[in-house]
Amino acid sequence: MQRTSATSVAPGPTVAVLGASDAYGIGTRDPDRENWPMQLAAELPQPTHLVNLAIPGVTLAQAQVEELPIALAQHPRIIVIWLVVNDIIKGVPLATYSAELHATLAAIKAASPQTQVFVGNVPDLTQIPYFYDRSATELSVDVNAWNAAIAQECQADGAHLADLASAWGRFADHPDYISEDGLHPSDAGARALADFFNAQIRRTI
Repeated sequence: MQRTSATSVAPGPTVAVLGASDAYGIGTRDPDRENWPMQLAAELPQPTHLVNLAIPGVTLAQAQVEELPIALAQHPRIIVIWLVVNDIIKGVPLATYSAELHATLAAIKAASPQTQVFVGNVPDLTQIPYFYDRSATELSVDVNAWNAAIAQECQADGAHLADLASAWGRFADHPDYISEDGLHPSDAGARALADFFNAQIRRTI
């Protein structure tokens, strides 16, 4: 299910979010209002029109088919992409993900070269309860490899890396960022994500 919303009736810059369950609001008490894209749109200069295309459980490959065409049809000034954790959970090979990210960014660049694209990377999964059954050492190696690949693709395709791994904060210092399900952002985590992406966008645009 896709969700489109606006912070103002008046036309203004459009921000499209390609995302999964975290962007949909799962983990928050009021997903319709507390999802981080909605909060991000409220923090940006007004009027900002939000197109939140989040689909729970989606991978990057699925988002290419189900979310990206709708985003491009909106002619957004900004596209925010945070689609990586589901790929890791579902065992998508890193080489496959890298190729899909390159294809996604290339498609945006070809269709809408003026659109500013922000790509979120992988936070420290060793501090997220859902991943506690995995070897912390091996998981750290995997996270570093995925983040290196994401950074490389962003640089190659002119996208802005939104470095959640180093700039969003340590979950050990903010256990309230994770909801009771052990995976999705809580209300506090969603607010922190919105603040993070808002800072990235304002710093660039």
